[in-house]
Amino acid sequence: TWAANGAVLVSTDQGRSFTAHPLSFRVGGNEDGRNAGERLQVDPNDGSVLFYGTSNAVYSTANSNIPVQVAGQNGLWTSKDKGATWSQVGGFTALTNDGTGAGVVFVAFAPAGEAAGTPTRTIYAGVSTRAAATNGITLYVSTDAGATWNPVSGGPANQLPQRGQIGADGNLYVTYGNGTDSNGNYTYAIGPGGMTSGAV
Repeated sequence: TWAANGAVLVSTDQGRSFTAHPLSFRVGGNEDGRNAGERLQVDPNDGSVLFYGTSNAVYSTANSNIPVQVAGQNGLWTSKDKGATWSQVGGFTALTNDGTGAGVVFVAFAPAGEAAGTPTRTIYAGVSTRAAATNGITLYVSTDAGATWNPVSGGPANQLPQRGQIGADGNLYVTYGNGTDSNGNYTYAIGPGGMTSGAV
């Protein structure tokens, strides 16, 4: 159901059959911020390595049949065995766990000539939270294949990242968006509705 934790489906026979591997967190397929992405990425240099960025959501409900997402589930997750098992990336602590923004909205690998089968060392992640947008620190980079992460300064203030991709020229291109109310105050809209401004 929409309230359950997510799962990844993995095929080893070119799509003729699939095995479901449950995740430890919800993926928010029909929630605000579902337009952002891509949250799930496969390392183009080593297909056994995957990363997934969660939302920054705080779920609560009186219905005991619906799992409650706790703050500890938010963040960046990785699999080293083609999606069969997942672990949270301990070196990534950028989310505020306060329910604002859309969380880790994209992961982008930047291969730099690593040998085939060797994990890509440089990886970018876009972070959508109110605090990140206010401070203009919405981009993080790892240069050790995801073990540790550092903020990249210089991003636009009061804008939330939506998507990020490495272009053919080797540059990272990031799209941003936000909304404002009738008084011109930022609403920190995460889409798909409510956005009134954007940037690249």
